Amino acid sequence: KSRCGQCSYLFIVTAPYRCLDWNVLTEIIILTSDNWTEFRNVAMPLLINLSSKLSELGLVTYDNLHFVAGHLKQFSTLVSSLVPLCNQGYISNKFAEITKQDNDKYYQGWHWRKLSLHFSEIFIPLVDDNPKKVATTKSLSCLFEIITEIHIFNYIHWNRNSADFEYLRLRYSVLLFMYTYQLKDVFSPDQVSQLDTVYMHKLLIHSIIVFRLVNLAACSCEGGEGLISKLKKFFRDHGNN
Repeated sequence: KSRCGQCSYLFIVTAPYRCLDWNVLTEIIILTSDNWTEFRNVAMPLLINLSSKLSELGLVTYDNLHFVAGHLKQFSTLVSSLVPLCNQGYISNKFAEITKQDNDKYYQGWHWRKLSLHFSEIFIPLVDDNPKKVATTKSLSCLFEIITEIHIFNYIHWNRNSADFEYLRLRYSVLLFMYTYQLKDVFSPDQVSQLDTVYMHKLLIHSIIVFRLVNLAACSCEGGEGLISKLKKFFRDHGNN
């Protein structure tokens, strides 16, 4: 058992599909400066305390690059497990061909994002030949297409003043619901438990909150350009004022 640092959600890997259950996910309580002591037995960290209102919205702690890349890494490992052992070498070669890296320990976040755009061409033919497959090729293809659309919402800078932005918010929420549904269609409960980490949790719940307010592409520590890096620098420089 472990828990999210930003809300009341508990990671319980022995509970099948709990991490994909929207009845559970929508019941979580976001931690605030007012209810912190109800859920934590330590003092609120200085940075979160100084920026409590922003923290409650996730604008300090949501690192889009880190969470999405971390989830894709775990996801690719899980999909690879569906492929016959004799084809694992082919997967490694395809990964190296696409990323120009010989080993995934050298991957950065963008490597995992780039790989995910090639999942269909890499995995579909191999999984389809596996007699132990747990899902149809159509189900897996649909899952890969959803991941591609999630990227569109994660990395395009949307105009929040547009009259159509509310439709985009709705589409993103529906898309994440579709993702959880499709994960259950493709993977067994034991397999899905491997994805029940902070990476997928932040993507499913906290990204929806952040997306209402800012572009997710801006929420990154990469190159010191994201909101997290800027806020840390601001409070480090002005924390005593």
